[in-house]
Amino acid sequence: LCLTWTDAVYATCGLPVADLERGRPVFDRMRTQLMAGQFLDVVESMRPWEGVADEERVERAGRVIRYKSAKYTVEHPLLIGATTGGLDAPGVQALSRYGLDLGRAFQLRDDLLGVFGDPDETGKPAGDDLRERKRTVLLAHALAGVADEHRREHRDLHRLHGRIGRLRRGRHGNGQKRRGGEPQVSGLHQRILH
Repeated sequence: LCLTWTDAVYATCGLPVADLERGRPVFDRMRTQLMAGQFLDVVESMRPWEGVADEERVERAGRVIRYKSAKYTVEHPLLIGATTGGLDAPGVQALSRYGLDLGRAFQLRDDLLGVFGDPDETGKPAGDDLRERKRTVLLAHALAGVADEHRREHRDLHRLHGRIGRLRRGRHGNGQKRRGGEPQVSGLHQRILH
């Protein structure tokens, strides 16, 4: 229903027909890739991570970000505007790279805030992705720190949930508050962003 509505909104937005025709292939690609990204997210949520190499987990979670979030949220809207406005091919390619990077950063930040953010500030409950066992880049990097012999999904996620909960509360594993009470997540934060 919403996809049909977006088609009507695009066609009746008031831009000249020639401009809309230039942007139409990008608009259609965005809609197709959004559906593919949603499907990919569902498929990845069902594929086991046990026995999968750390790099592959990160790559699989990153692919979901690319098609479910980065393209739809930032890249394609930029490209629709650029192509309807008549920007040349090198400019469109530069915007595409920029949009993908910005969209990826947006989603990674959203994942971090979903675990470590203050619900009063973010407007969403903390830890939902962990409770739902979403296959995020954050989780993939966190699992990389778990020894191979302990990589049984139910134990890893339980252990990880507890570890992240302690980090959110700014506490050491023994319950002692860290100096300043601030969570110590910068190392994990850096691995995710690079």
